[in-house]
Amino acid sequence: MFSKLLHAFCLILLASSFTFVIGQDDKKVLAEVTVKAQDALYTELRGSSAANDAFSGDYATVSNVVLQQDLGTFTLKSGEIYFLKPSAGRVTGAVFIGSGEFSLTPPTPVEQSAIAIFTGGPGIKEAFTGLEMFFTDKTFDDLKAMPGVTMAKAGPQAEKARGLYRAREAVLRQQLHSNIDSRILADVYAPARHGFFTTFIDGEHFNKLVYTVDPQGIPDVYPEQVALISYGDTDGGIWTAFHMSTNTSAAPP
Repeated sequence: MFSKLLHAFCLILLASSFTFVIGQDDKKVLAEVTVKAQDALYTELRGSSAANDAFSGDYATVSNVVLQQDLGTFTLKSGEIYFLKPSAGRVTGAVFIGSGEFSLTPPTPVEQSAIAIFTGGPGIKEAFTGLEMFFTDKTFDDLKAMPGVTMAKAGPQAEKARGLYRAREAVLRQQLHSNIDSRILADVYAPARHGFFTTFIDGEHFNKLVYTVDPQGIPDVYPEQVALISYGDTDGGIWTAFHMSTNTSAAPP
């Protein structure tokens, strides 16, 4: 089960070069581009969190904010969100510090039975104290526009946020063997595509959960586009995986 988890998050391991689609019309490939490992934007993405001021720009104070990611609901009851400084004009990371709750009920009886192995019921409702988010979708813009969000600059916990984010980057690279930066780069070079969303959930009972929504599909459970996994020692594995509730795999009109 745990080996399956590792394969599911090996998105694209970058060596000297890699190739990816830069545009799609339904199932029809419009173009491809090959990017070298020395690509300047890739290098920038790989090192974006290393700067001391990486999270000292935009941050938000939140109160009873609901972030919906497909069937996964994140209720941010109180706290602060620190946003990674933009690369190529796009914000691709954020850290929530505070009090919240994650809830998810898979859409089919089979998947409800699968998640029940770990939760004891057909879904999950988990209190959390933090989220470390990686994304290329509209999470940043959506959050800024929500009621209960107050934007400001240079928040008091910026350095703590940076430490949490870098710790999760290390998990992705060293434990899950996932090159999240190449996944981000693919969408940056394909701006017409719908982006992905991946977050670590610092839960009170389950503190090694990762929730992903990716319109391009998740490796190993392809063509499924939504997955909740754990990389814990005793509960590691794919808890549930299913198709997105709305088909956004093609480029938006």
